[in-house]
Amino acid sequence: MSELNFSLLEQLPEGVVSLGAEVVTAVNAQARAFLPGLEPGQHIAQTPFPPSVPTGSGTFQYKEQSFRFTASSEGGRQLIFFSPEEPQPAIPTDELLFYLRQCISPMMADLSAREDSDCAAIKGLHGMVRTFNHIQLLTRTGKLEKQVPVELVSLCRRVTTEADGLLTQRQVHLRFECRLPALLLSGDPDLLEQLLLELIANSVKVTPPGGEVLFRLTHSGRQARLTVRDGGSQKDGARLMAAMGGQSRDLLPRPDQGASLGLAVARHIARLHRGSLMAAGGPEGHSVILSLPTTSGAPSITMRTPSFVQSDGGLSPLLLGLCDVLPTHLFDRSTIL
Repeated sequence: MSELNFSLLEQLPEGVVSLGAEVVTAVNAQARAFLPGLEPGQHIAQTPFPPSVPTGSGTFQYKEQSFRFTASSEGGRQLIFFSPEEPQPAIPTDELLFYLRQCISPMMADLSAREDSDCAAIKGLHGMVRTFNHIQLLTRTGKLEKQVPVELVSLCRRVTTEADGLLTQRQVHLRFECRLPALLLSGDPDLLEQLLLELIANSVKVTPPGGEVLFRLTHSGRQARLTVRDGGSQKDGARLMAAMGGQSRDLLPRPDQGASLGLAVARHIARLHRGSLMAAGGPEGHSVILSLPTTSGAPSITMRTPSFVQSDGGLSPLLLGLCDVLPTHLFDRSTIL
């Protein structure tokens, strides 16, 4: 990039970083203010940014601050624009969660006692419990309350295999690719499973019958990289990029079209694990890319007393996570007993 062009970027309130061959070639003053120690000559693996992609948008974490970014590429060079995420407005969650509890408890008792329980009603119950869990999780801030060693390859393989068995009912195939024997990280296995299910549900919503969702797990430096490519259209890709980049809400889909609350939950779980989630465009279509820090040895185990007990009411985490994309007939009375 010419000296003149980059001097113009010095005037922007956003942080701007120029990359060439995954090496930092220039940074503006605001980028240095946001990320102290960021200097030209560093490889991208030495920075908080996710792995380089041609174009994309999403979030990343640096210490206790979350940043939202967009990236563009031209002539073999990449520009990343980023700024701190604004704090979310306070939500009256106590009152809302109390209301949901009052609704869910009698519904579960009534449906489990009836011999003629309607599948649609049971599926609706799963959706309500899922929303309840989403609200609880999105109000959680700070550090993980449970942090144990997690082997990511086996977790991804198990979740995708189980989900694929159900998604055949929707005529969508879920394929997992990984050449690694194992990848160890430190985190909450229940939240990581929920993150995977959110990514699956988000991708399946835009994949037509007969299509395929591909999960590819790789490793670069100290980062695990999970790329999720769906069979959606260019319009679906534009909506996804808008959701991840914080652009106009006019481009956001309805909740039944993907990239809605479930994607926000996935991004929040990634943030709690000091990872990043981004949307990327490329010659093979659009993808969601999850990056999580790995550990080379046995990670430390940290347990904290939870501020709440997240209850799924005995329902299957798999059915809860995928209830928006599974056929209604799968939700018979046996799923709540």
